Amino acid sequence: MSLYDRKTPARLTAPTARKLPRQTLLWVGLAYVLFGLFFRDAWKTDDAVGLATILTALQQGGQAFLAPHIGGLSVVEHGPLLVWIAYIFELIFSPLFALWMTPLDAQIVAAKLPNLLYFYIILYGVWYGCYLLARRRECQPLPLPFGGEPDPRDYGRMLADCAFLFLVACFGIVMRMHETTYIPLLMACHALAFYGFVRIFELPKQGLFFLIAGLSGSFLAAGLIGVFPVLAASCVLLTYRYYDKAQKQTILFALGISLAICLAWLMAVQANNSAWFDAWTAHNLKAFSGFGGDFLNALRDLSWFLLPLWPFALYALWQWRRWLAAPHIFVPSVFIAANLLLLLLLRTSFEPEYAPLVVPTAILAAMAIPTLRRHIVNALDWYSIMINTLALAVIWLGWIALYLGWPTKIHNNISRLVPSF
Repeated sequence: MSLYDRKTPARLTAPTARKLPRQTLLWVGLAYVLFGLFFRDAWKTDDAVGLATILTALQQGGQAFLAPHIGGLSVVEHGPLLVWIAYIFELIFSPLFALWMTPLDAQIVAAKLPNLLYFYIILYGVWYGCYLLARRRECQPLPLPFGGEPDPRDYGRMLADCAFLFLVACFGIVMRMHETTYIPLLMACHALAFYGFVRIFELPKQGLFFLIAGLSGSFLAAGLIGVFPVLAASCVLLTYRYYDKAQKQTILFALGISLAICLAWLMAVQANNSAWFDAWTAHNLKAFSGFGGDFLNALRDLSWFLLPLWPFALYALWQWRRWLAAPHIFVPSVFIAANLLLLLLLRTSFEPEYAPLVVPTAILAAMAIPTLRRHIVNALDWYSIMINTLALAVIWLGWIALYLGWPTKIHNNISRLVPSF
């Protein structure tokens, strides 16, 4: 039976498919990134290393733009793309900030501004990728006997809004999106690649551009570790029956151009800094020497890192189990599987390798929303109100204890954990 002839599990009426105002999404995204981005010390070593790499390139120029390093130490965990983008922002904004800041502070603030760009690229890829998948015929809700089902465009926007909300609700990336590291950049490249694969269905030429940006950007952001999931997904999707011959040729063309871009950078690095190239090669080869040694630990970590996305994603797979070959389930599932394969092959893995999973998981989780039954929705509402109420009560109790000294025991515990705060 064709997928078009099956009754979908989605049940939705037109009034329930209301979309959020576009400006609301933009302001929520802006608030999400801005708070905690500026005027603070580095939270983790990765944050300090990323910022130091950018400042080193600004001061030394030359090979520091081609092969990131700090002093005499090669930084091979990420590629030069983070430095290139930060340098552009430094040229534009650093002189402006220097009007009321010290030159160093102006450089630090300007180096953190690209996180805004990365977040909105992620938002763009997730929102429009989900929107294009959701308005396809296979994803539409069950037609009602007397009409009243939502328009495909409204339905697509509603699910895209849900994917955005899942993205900002993800526990694991809250801190990472505010750090000066390659992690937000890598997520942005994966979001562009995902959107490229979806865009190919309708406009292959546009999809080609996003695929090249996603593939080459992932490699220039995080080397073989960064590009592996996108490359593995490309190999699987080349056999996907929903792509015609011309669309598969577009994917091959994107792979060829991306390979040429990546080889050009590698050849330039080898010619100018062979020691850095050798260290980079050794790091990437060593990373893939584990094969399952850390996979169970990664799954344990993902159980909290991907909250609250993964329960909804699993529920979507179950509800749409007869539509697993449909693009709105197959494409994000392939990306998730490719990222899990990477974790299986890696010697060790942690948050930098977990973060790209958020993009396809948020989209797959959004596909569960129109299949939720009323009692599940009511239970989720009750749970959300309970958790938010408890969280607010705990936060206010901690604030009162810290500044007013009561309750005394909580005040002493906070003072011991954060001395001189």
